[in-house]
Amino acid sequence: MRIQFTEIDFTLRDNCELIAGWENDPSIRVLVVPQLPNGNTRPPVTVESVQERATRNTPDRIRVDLFIVDAVTHEKIGLCDLSVNHPQVITRGNKVAWLGLLIGNPSYRGKGVGKLAVAELERRSRELGCDFVEAGAFEYNLPSQRLFLSLGYEPIGDKGKIFFHEGRYWSDLRFGKRLLE
Repeated sequence: MRIQFTEIDFTLRDNCELIAGWENDPSIRVLVVPQLPNGNTRPPVTVESVQERATRNTPDRIRVDLFIVDAVTHEKIGLCDLSVNHPQVITRGNKVAWLGLLIGNPSYRGKGVGKLAVAELERRSRELGCDFVEAGAFEYNLPSQRLFLSLGYEPIGDKGKIFFHEGRYWSDLRFGKRLLE
């Protein structure tokens, strides 16, 4: 599969609508948005909240947002991002990258796109001077766990059974990997 990565232009409304659509898709949302026992969750993602992401870069917190694009059809099929020194990281160090991945088009899931995206995020993390990367997956998100383990990530933490799904609480698991030169 031929995949390429392009910077996300958050000033383009079409880009933000596509991202909001993916992030509000119930089959994806359950994998990335925590739910509480009373059914409460974060409000739906809006175009405006997606556009806001472009303003999150600060001198101590660099963010890179990329579309995953099918290089043959030029279709945007997902997104991936990294954030240096994101509040979610549990590893303390000089520069730690927090990785995010979302394959919005279901026909591309399970076909190696995630591995290619993580490799690209690791490459860019190295370029930004990071020597460690982290990612999270809810305990019930087995495909994400398998992906990170297959790429040499190790379990580094468990934030506890803090998310409710299908009638019970699940853990927020953390995976990490030291980046070698």
